[in-house]
Amino acid sequence: MASVDSSSGDVNNGLAKLSISTAGFSYAGSELIRWSDTVGCHCERSRSVCSLTVFAYPRHRRSGKRERRVIRWQIGGFQDAKECQLHLLAALKSVGNSAGAPPVEPDGPCPSVTWPKPCLILLNPRSGSGKAYDLFLRHVNPILADADFPYQLVVTRSLDHVRELSTSVPIDSVSGIVIVSGDGLVYEVVNSLLNRPDAEAAVRSIPIGVVPAGSGNAVVSSLLNYLGEFHPDNLIQHAALSLVKHRPDSLINLDVGVIQTPTNTDRPLHCVLSVTWGLIADVDAESERFRILGGARFGLLLTKKCLAGIKRYRGRLSYLPADPANQLIDSLPNFDQPVPTSWTVLERDFYTIGALLMSHLAEDFCPVTDWQPDDGLWRLFCVYPCSRSQFLRGFTGAAKGRLEGDSIEVIRARAFRLEPLTPGGHMMIDGEPMSYGPVQGWVMPGKVRVLMSGKCQDMPAGDK
Repeated sequence: MASVDSSSGDVNNGLAKLSISTAGFSYAGSELIRWSDTVGCHCERSRSVCSLTVFAYPRHRRSGKRERRVIRWQIGGFQDAKECQLHLLAALKSVGNSAGAPPVEPDGPCPSVTWPKPCLILLNPRSGSGKAYDLFLRHVNPILADADFPYQLVVTRSLDHVRELSTSVPIDSVSGIVIVSGDGLVYEVVNSLLNRPDAEAAVRSIPIGVVPAGSGNAVVSSLLNYLGEFHPDNLIQHAALSLVKHRPDSLINLDVGVIQTPTNTDRPLHCVLSVTWGLIADVDAESERFRILGGARFGLLLTKKCLAGIKRYRGRLSYLPADPANQLIDSLPNFDQPVPTSWTVLERDFYTIGALLMSHLAEDFCPVTDWQPDDGLWRLFCVYPCSRSQFLRGFTGAAKGRLEGDSIEVIRARAFRLEPLTPGGHMMIDGEPMSYGPVQGWVMPGKVRVLMSGKCQDMPAGDK
């Protein structure tokens, strides 16, 4: 606890060791605590002593992880506590107003953003390896408490329960829906919001937040990587911090894919992550029985399939290239009609195809290096048949965004159509099973909003 000696009662002398600037604050020459690293503060008084507590999560210099710091100042020597408190508040306010410091209110919590309404937190206790509730209590709830972040926690019972809550919550009753689960629950919530009668108002008024508790966690990995906050060993804490540090007036806008099959053209599916076919879809679907292993289940199945011999899939991939001449589209021809002549068509053997709207396919697999959350583009991740050594080398490089050799490429596209010509197999949408057969999609740019803001390390002073 930092203690400021103010026997003279002069708050400026009492705060002489406290240095406040537009970047942050430090005490007695200590390391600078940036305003952008703070999540909340608290002011208390007792008798003639006033104390200010600040909760901050600065990065560790070597590891890059964010670690909790609690900084307290005490100022005594005033004749009564009220006088002490008024002096302290006046001093911080006078400097803070010019520095962008968080406002400090008497006798209570004082985060730098006033939360007008609580968030609805949907926690799936069965996600990942089944430890979501424990992870929330140990890693997320303390951060929400430091930020005085209001929320209503609902432990979900089933997918129908999630859909019911997402479609029925009044748009003026919550400041957002936070998903504590894997990528599949993000898919369910987004589809539920977009299937509401008031869908347009719902997606603008109810932004979503994501805290990872699943196996792949590709959605939150992509978002944190974009923010410069991705840390694989501290993913859940960094996600919770990005949640409480969001600025309501500048949320991230996120693309949503519109996915059609021959049987759902009137009621399309919506995806935020990917549509996959071939090897990636097979691994995703067949590893479900190993959920207890968490994210390790994907590597286990991939290794097994590589050793046994990877299956080839014949298919026809058509796409509208993402060049300046091709603008955004909002519809596609029916499946009984050919694609326009401006499209490129590939008919050949593939190991796998992933139509991606994110940079990551899993926490440890990031094949897209130029991702923007609202650029309106698909990245078609294609892996072609090759030798086992070429596949292993190429797939390992692609996991870190390095495309080596001719067996793997990433194609930027405005829209796509995928027609499997090999019978039997799996197709997945956002990690969830979908019917096997022809599929096509386009993008609604920035359709949903995410409870994250800007690039966290570059946030202006005082912003969350």
